[in-house]
Amino acid sequence: MTYSQQIQNQTQSYNQNLENYFGSVTDNYRTEVANAGRFGQDLQVIGGGLQQLSTKLEERRAELKKKADVNYTNRILEMYANGELDHLNTDPLATPEDMADRIKAVTDQVRAGMPLEWGTNFLNVDDYQNRVVQQTLIAAKTANAAEDIKEIVTSRKLDVSNSSNIAGSVAAARTEWISNNLTGFDNDLVIKNVPQLLKQSTKVSDAYQTANNMRNSVRIENELTVAAQTGSMSVSEIFAKAALTFTDKGKPRNAAQVNDFVNNIYKNIASQGRFVGVARRNYVEHKPSWGGGKTLGELKEGFVAELDTDTSKAQKEQVGNFLRGREVAAAQVAQADFQEYEDLVATGNRPNDDWVALKLRKFKEEHGEADASLYLRMFTDEEVLAEDALRQIKAKYKEKSIIYDDEPLLKYLTIDQRNNLGSIIEPATNKQAVADLRTSAMRIFEGRLGRIDKLAGKKPGLFNDRGEWVKLGYSTEYDRLIAEGKAMGLDDVKNNERAIKTILPEIVEGGQFDTLDKLYTNDTAARQFTEKVTRWVGTNANRLPDVGEIEVPKSMLDSIEKYQKGIIPVPPALTNLSDRIPGKGPADLAEILMSAGGRTFKLPEAEEAARVIRSVYPDAYRKMSYCSPANTDQAGIECGSYALGYRSDEVLHPAVQGNFEDNMFISIGLNEGTRTSDGGFTDAYFGHTDPGDGASNRGTVSARAGTPEEADQNWKGILKDTRSQYKNTLVDMGIPVGSNNYQVLMFNILDLRVQAPAAVPDFVDKIPSIIQSGVSAESIGAARADSYINPATGKLETTFNSYEDLLRDQMARSMTIVTGERG
Repeated sequence: MTYSQQIQNQTQSYNQNLENYFGSVTDNYRTEVANAGRFGQDLQVIGGGLQQLSTKLEERRAELKKKADVNYTNRILEMYANGELDHLNTDPLATPEDMADRIKAVTDQVRAGMPLEWGTNFLNVDDYQNRVVQQTLIAAKTANAAEDIKEIVTSRKLDVSNSSNIAGSVAAARTEWISNNLTGFDNDLVIKNVPQLLKQSTKVSDAYQTANNMRNSVRIENELTVAAQTGSMSVSEIFAKAALTFTDKGKPRNAAQVNDFVNNIYKNIASQGRFVGVARRNYVEHKPSWGGGKTLGELKEGFVAELDTDTSKAQKEQVGNFLRGREVAAAQVAQADFQEYEDLVATGNRPNDDWVALKLRKFKEEHGEADASLYLRMFTDEEVLAEDALRQIKAKYKEKSIIYDDEPLLKYLTIDQRNNLGSIIEPATNKQAVADLRTSAMRIFEGRLGRIDKLAGKKPGLFNDRGEWVKLGYSTEYDRLIAEGKAMGLDDVKNNERAIKTILPEIVEGGQFDTLDKLYTNDTAARQFTEKVTRWVGTNANRLPDVGEIEVPKSMLDSIEKYQKGIIPVPPALTNLSDRIPGKGPADLAEILMSAGGRTFKLPEAEEAARVIRSVYPDAYRKMSYCSPANTDQAGIECGSYALGYRSDEVLHPAVQGNFEDNMFISIGLNEGTRTSDGGFTDAYFGHTDPGDGASNRGTVSARAGTPEEADQNWKGILKDTRSQYKNTLVDMGIPVGSNNYQVLMFNILDLRVQAPAAVPDFVDKIPSIIQSGVSAESIGAARADSYINPATGKLETTFNSYEDLLRDQMARSMTIVTGERG
């Protein structure tokens, strides 16, 4: 069989197979095409020879043909996608090698006697080239089909919000794309490209589906976070719905990923300080199907502890933020008031004490016990302030013999005081001329200093430590001589010349100013000693010096001995040194210097305690070092010396008071039988009958209205007001906030406010007697029981059967805040 016969047979076989595969699809297509042709012929007959009508008829025929092509291609796509076609010939047309084989076969036939015209027709070169171009164009268009189909979906605003809509919209966009791009090509070439086109449209559908999955997943994730926090879903429901979510990569979460996702929800809640109440109870009390009857609190004890710790940290941070915000707001108000005060003073209208008192009263109403030191500065008496300013001005004049009229202290003087200083006050415009003379003198001195090789630094124009010390010495002496010349009445030029002539001869090696290594011989040497000590401490922060490592004057060691024995207060030299060394106090410096001098030094007890606090509670130590009401409260809590905590209303900003549960609120619940010592809830919390009057109670304080949660929120506000009402009352009685007595007595006030509100005022009146006899269950219980006696009638007003029963109850309730259980 010849090659050409093989080609013809293969073509016939393919056509036969194609018809078998496509069946009715192909028949329908041919029918539609034939109908399109007949439709055109019939209308052409009707139209006669009219050219315009003929054109319209041809357009209609082409439209029907194009529609048939699109329907045909779409149907093949559907059949291929549904698996109805198990084979499509997607092989490309003959390759150049195949074409070469054909030419060779035809050439052999022509040489054997076949006419040349037969060979040309058989090869059909023009038709081959056209179909290769078609196939290339179809492939190129299909390669970009995905983006084109997306563009059609977007421009037509087709609905892709769910799976069914995605399928319909992508199919419609694909049909439009086929109509725009594939009609006009040979149908068998279009059909060859069906698998690739299906792949492109599937790619579009998958992209929309992934986007929808991620969008729905985010929505579900947000719902679950809210549900976990509010308790509107059980933990089982949360896990079940979490299984419907997707990872960041668009893949459904597996069981392990679902577990991690739910854990992260609760971690996020805890990081906001909200793993409390119903959110915590739902999680801890949940019994998973796989847990063998145990709760998550038992199965995941470590994880629950981690959540509790994160919640506590977050709440502590929130409280700290509120406190810091309170301090900042108060400081801004105080600074604004002080600036207004300064502006009035500058214009000669100094406010009187009534003005300051009004400002301070308003400040305290808004910011409570915040730092009011600026207001105290404003309260300074006018005459005292003026005299103080005058003393400082005279001291400056004594030092420099010149006062310029822009000196800030002048604004505090009275008119008479300023007039009396008129002869020594010079215009500020003279400053520049004097400064220029000083600069000129310093250049002369520095030129002389630069000639001394032993004082030169590593680079030209710089000096070593001795050279810098000499510079400091002659510049200080220059200022002293200028002040002296001013007092002598010399003008600025002559005064400058006198100072230069006096100083210049002393700028030599071993001269008046070369005293860096001469210890404690004069004031300059004292400053040098301070510098040496400061340097040593800076480079040896964690050890004491050996004997002789620092040369300490005997007089200083003797004064430290007297300070240690309590004979004298802290020597000023120690205070001056410690002021220059961050983190070191006078006692620290005394210990260092005594060690260098070979003597022992015992730290005062207060200093030993401060060191312990500094090492164990560094944050608390910093707050103690910069005292304010807020810092003192926080330091006391962090050191454990305060009986209060960060949840206590006494240390909270007014905006958040009454929003947190502290030990006092929970201890009231212990007395009522509604709470456990760890903050948990008993069955009575959710509802019980009052043993006294038979009413229905609920919540921590056995309230009568609302849900348990609503009752708690309402009573937190009531007890917040009660604490605020009696806080200063206790302080005025000598019971400081944060002390154990404050905690016990404030708790009993709050507990009585819940149990018998009318008894509270009488109990508060009895507190001095409680303090005098000693705070105990007996003294507090008796005072509480006696407060049930109506002072107007002298009768005991209670539902208890007798005074003895009432007394036992009041004693049992009185110390719960300390013991953690009802007595």
